[in-house]
Amino acid sequence: MTTVAVFISTRNRSALLRKAVQSAAWQKPDRIVIVDDASDDDTPLAIELLKGTYGDMILHVVNPTKAENWQEALLRQALWCRCDQIFCMGDDDELRAGLIDYVRLLNAP
Repeated sequence: MTTVAVFISTRNRSALLRKAVQSAAWQKPDRIVIVDDASDDDTPLAIELLKGTYGDMILHVVNPTKAENWQEALLRQALWCRCDQIFCMGDDDELRAGLIDYVRLLNAP
C-alpha cells in the first residue's frame, strides 16, 4: 500500500492548526509531521494535546529559531520520512476530503 505523510507548517496559530490536523488525521495518513516555526504562544501545548489524541501518527518538529527557514526543516523531515507521497500544507489549510484514499487508489497495484 502507498504510504502517505502530511506535513503541516505552523507558527503561533494553534486554533487553525487543530483544524488542519483534524482534516488530515481522519483520512488516516501514515504520518502527520508538524513543523513548528518557533511558536511562542500556546501552539506547542496544542501540538502535545494533538499527539495525545492521535498518538504515533503525529511527529512534532520544532524549529527553535526563526533564523532557519521552516521549509528547510520540512524538507529534512521529508527526506527522513520515506513515504511514497507527501502532502504539504499550512496551518490555515484543510486537506480535501478523500484525497489520501484517492492517491492510494491511483497507486494500487
